[in-house]
Amino acid sequence: MSGGIMVECWNDLKGIELISKTIEFIEPGTDYLDDYDGLEDFGWKLLGEGVYARVYENSQFPNIVLRISERLDNYEKYLEYGRRSKNPIVPVSHAFFRDEHTSVNFMERLEELDEEHPCRCDDDYESYQDSLEIFFNAKDERVWRREAWIVKALDLIFPTFNWAADDVEDLRLHNLKEEWDFNDLHGWNLMCRGDVCVITDPIA
Repeated sequence: MSGGIMVECWNDLKGIELISKTIEFIEPGTDYLDDYDGLEDFGWKLLGEGVYARVYENSQFPNIVLRISERLDNYEKYLEYGRRSKNPIVPVSHAFFRDEHTSVNFMERLEELDEEHPCRCDDDYESYQDSLEIFFNAKDERVWRREAWIVKALDLIFPTFNWAADDVEDLRLHNLKEEWDFNDLHGWNLMCRGDVCVITDPIA
């Protein structure tokens, strides 16, 4: 597997050693949905899974999760953009490894967007998610500016998600330039880092 480690994110060599052992266990070419029971020997326990990925936690590193997924090049580019730009809307991948089929990321642990969040409390929350997908993918601003419901939603979302205008615009422009296609931007892929909302996995 090819990859890299942002060493400054780990307090000591224990973290580097854990990464190395974990990567050695995950054989190149294995499917991301294969049974990884052996990961428990290194302290990893299944936290959750979706259509394209499984996520594991480790009590030794409570702020880190292990994400094993099908390799989606646009998602990898999305994470690379986050590493390079430090845009707080993008999740942090501290270490990553990938082969032709599988992607492995050691990522920051985020919190769920709970029911008490201002956006979740609103009756139109589902439509707000739709507005984000339209906003990020629209090549012409007039597509969303002429829709009053989208403008209303964005006026609520940006401040309650604590998104700075510059960060939002930079991410939107990169999505269009790189043609990532944010086609999976829904509530399950919105999480929190403190009081900032993070788009975890907008690409399917």
